[in-house]
Amino acid sequence: MQIGDEQVLSIQEAASRLGVSPITLSKQAKKGVLRATMIGRSYAVTASEVERYRAEHLGRRGGFDDPNHPMHGEQGPGRGRKAKTTTTTTTSATTTTTAPRATRKADDIA
Repeated sequence: MQIGDEQVLSIQEAASRLGVSPITLSKQAKKGVLRATMIGRSYAVTASEVERYRAEHLGRRGGFDDPNHPMHGEQGPGRGRKAKTTTTTTTSATTTTTAPRATRKADDIA
């Protein structure tokens, strides 16, 4: 679509020009990194903004890989599961150990 002198693209068209996912561009637009206008439930972006975004953001290393990042070379906290631990409870002379529950096999149930 053309508005005045400027060509206006959908997020899908911009994503195909940049070689990235439309979801990525939508997230960047929501954060304000990509200057886009919300029209209904979709974003519209100018061709010149797509080129600005390409020049400033594509092909750059980011996150922990960036040598200027304060945690460069370190591993982040992640989102994995917590390690299973065995807890020990002591009451007077008796020690009770609680461990992860064993799974039952179909043969054990019958």
